Amino acid sequence: MTQSFMDFQDVSKQEGGLPTYKIKLMGLRSLGDHPGTCWKVLFPSTVMASGFPVPACPDTKGLRIPFDAMLEMAEILYDVILEDDDGNDAGVYFEGISYTLYPTAYIQSHNTIQWHLESKGGHLKIENTIML
Repeated sequence: MTQSFMDFQDVSKQEGGLPTYKIKLMGLRSLGDHPGTCWKVLFPSTVMASGFPVPACPDTKGLRIPFDAMLEMAEILYDVILEDDDGNDAGVYFEGISYTLYPTAYIQSHNTIQWHLESKGGHLKIENTIML
């Protein structure tokens, strides 16, 4: 996967007119294997555009996408409900053909769950943050 930064400017001439924007794509470069970027295996042959403003979600890492979209892209087939020895709920994880998805953290201040997607064919790790 490669990434490109964008130069994005509002060049509208007058108030009330049609909005006009100037978008300049900078040179491509490899995204590399940095912590929190392993999700890129879900997007083969893709260019990621950086530089657009996104809401901050402190104490999280990875890609913020809707939970349903993550389940679909990872081809998750079913959930597995875990129970302790007394039959009480002890967690959940999701299984697919190629990936297992499980929660790694709950950030109460943002009502956010951090998920980890692991490839069954190796040790690829994907960190995803899902807003509830």
